[in-house]
Amino acid sequence: MAAFSMLRQLLGEWRNGRDVAASEPSLQPLEQYVAAARNLGLDRPYLFLSFDCDTDLDAAAAGEVHAFLESLGIKATYAVPGAQLLRSPEPYRRLAERGAEFMNHGGLPHTEWNGDQWVGITFYDSMSPKEAEADIRRGHEIVTEVIGRAPIGFRAPHFGCYQ
Repeated sequence: MAAFSMLRQLLGEWRNGRDVAASEPSLQPLEQYVAAARNLGLDRPYLFLSFDCDTDLDAAAAGEVHAFLESLGIKATYAVPGAQLLRSPEPYRRLAERGAEFMNHGGLPHTEWNGDQWVGITFYDSMSPKEAEADIRRGHEIVTEVIGRAPIGFRAPHFGCYQ
């Protein structure tokens, strides 16, 4: 909730046309975003909230998170590997029907259970360019097939390590 309080204060400062005091280091990154947005001519803040759903357990959690955000009037975007979309299509279809957006997050699974934790298993920087391209194309196809519309963007596994 502290993050919501800071954001609420920052948005209030934006609306009042004042800059957040530099003496508040916890707000410094948001202050920089506000300044950059103003330089681009944006008249108000635009926030993009997205979630990676890299495990099979995330389908149920995404439904709960979405319901909470929806109650606050917040729209979210989900980055779900194609493997998870194919294993749990219905919860994600229901989210899409309720207005959720979906990104292409590749086709391969991104994690596996190893002992007592989930570990990353799909990294584009350890694939050939052809393999990475094939996974991106397959992810696009799966989102389109499962959700019923093309994804609105792309996020590499684990926020990417690919040149």
